[in-house]
Amino acid sequence: MGLSEALGSSKIELPDSAQLNMAHELRRKVLGCFKQLHRTRLTVFHGDTNALAAAREKINTEFHKNKNVSDAAAVEELVNFGRQVEEVLRTSVMQVVEKNDGVYSAKLRPEVTKLDTGKPYKPMPDTMIGPFKKKKTPCSDS
Repeated sequence: MGLSEALGSSKIELPDSAQLNMAHELRRKVLGCFKQLHRTRLTVFHGDTNALAAAREKINTEFHKNKNVSDAAAVEELVNFGRQVEEVLRTSVMQVVEKNDGVYSAKLRPEVTKLDTGKPYKPMPDTMIGPFKKKKTPCSDS
């Protein structure tokens, strides 16, 4: 007895190759995002076992929570969000270690965005702020 006789007259519809390619591409993007987040985690929190474990748990939990999302647009949105999170981790998070009592040292990686501290502070000119006048109300003093 062949497969066609066992299935009877019912037809099995297989997804076309375009759908399979799209699903494969989405899976590749999701796995790439997952791996990149973990690589960034290892770089950003190097040497901090507590932060490494917490970040690992958070990444795995978020991906596990969304594993049943099947809508392609929603998956793309989640992947883009993951990429944004990875960029924020990579460019905004820095480690600070206490060297002595009250003395701290920051581990700055080259990709961390730094504030431009070379320029002195200049207050905004009054012309940009505008002269604000107090409205006279019946209850005001003047």
